[in-house]
Amino acid sequence: MTLWSIQPLNLYEKLLEQGTLHCDPENKEFWGFDYKEFRTAYDWLVGQMKLRVGTPPKGIQYPFWAWALIDGVSKKPDLRRKEFNNYVGENVVLELEIPEADVLLSDEENWYYVLNSWYLYDVKGKEDNWDEIEARLNDLPLNVKDSVKQKSWERIFDKDDPDNDWDFVQATFWELKAEQVKSVRRFTGRSRDGRKR
Repeated sequence: MTLWSIQPLNLYEKLLEQGTLHCDPENKEFWGFDYKEFRTAYDWLVGQMKLRVGTPPKGIQYPFWAWALIDGVSKKPDLRRKEFNNYVGENVVLELEIPEADVLLSDEENWYYVLNSWYLYDVKGKEDNWDEIEARLNDLPLNVKDSVKQKSWERIFDKDDPDNDWDFVQATFWELKAEQVKSVRRFTGRSRDGRKR
């Protein structure tokens, strides 16, 4: 399966030196932000990866991220798009070839429900019932509500779910290997003061 991942140049150089790279949760370069703010979401995703892809190799806590589809097509990210203009410094776009069995795909738009700890409503054609669903959810005991909410998140993996657009599809996988890199494109993002270079 062809995937596209954007990584800081120094992490790519580290991959070339070591041959394999694992996501280090304490290194902000892997995330672009302090992941602890969204730890519940990432821990939930790790649990789903263990169920759907398999146990990670020893010492791996969190997965790598890549794009499988952009606008419904497997293609290299167009760095002129607003979705990709938040990168700072020296970076690379990696074209990867990773076995499909090692990858978990999810709808990027609905991933924000997981990140924000929201219930993922089944709303297509049911918009009139939204308030009723919200009221029933709020009446549940907290532990049951959390369980129901997390069960709703599993829908982000279903490409046939009518609430998933499947236009922007993200991919997660446990580790990145140098031999999986098929092409590399280097680019310079914004400077630290926010100006485009």
